[in-house]
Amino acid sequence: FNGVAGFGISNTIANGALKPIFTDELEGGVAFKLFNNLLGVEATVYDKKTKGQIFTVPIAPSTGYTSLVENLGQVTNKGIELTVNIRPVETKNIEWDLTFLYTKNWNKVDNLTGNVPNPFLTGAYDAEMRAVVGKTVGSIYAPVPQKSPDGKIVVNPVTGLPLVNTTVLDSNGLQNGYYGSVLPNYTMGLSSHLRVLSFDLNFSFDFRYGG
Repeated sequence: FNGVAGFGISNTIANGALKPIFTDELEGGVAFKLFNNLLGVEATVYDKKTKGQIFTVPIAPSTGYTSLVENLGQVTNKGIELTVNIRPVETKNIEWDLTFLYTKNWNKVDNLTGNVPNPFLTGAYDAEMRAVVGKTVGSIYAPVPQKSPDGKIVVNPVTGLPLVNTTVLDSNGLQNGYYGSVLPNYTMGLSSHLRVLSFDLNFSFDFRYGG
């Protein structure tokens, strides 16, 4: 300002005990083509374990900072990738290629080694994204209605609106309810390449279920 250099201190504190991420992966696949290359199939399966996953988690502002970067345990990813290539038309002047892609990944937090249980990763309004053992890294938690012992929703006698739950709901010690994951259950894609003489036409579609 006015020719005077300035600097600011980050709200995220450094972590001298931070360790590198280690990943162990086992992968296998198969590929083959049939009918003079008019049909091709590629399939891959994998099992990947990532140890020391690094996240920025919130800490008490009384420390002088609002967040800390730390290792948070082990995350497993298991999945399958399938690609199918088809050429339904092949002549001197016309070629048409179709490619179908399917992927599915199973993500799970195996354990947490950080100082914060069920660490908060990010959020908006009352919804939170947390890392919780046994669930995906991007698990969504948000307030749920309070219920009576027989399972009925408890409402405020004055407003008639449901009361927000304030008791622990599961073994993870969370009061908010689990709504799902930010990660998709699976994804699919379809692409097409059509050549007529010297003209080319391409298009693609992508589909994601869940997340």
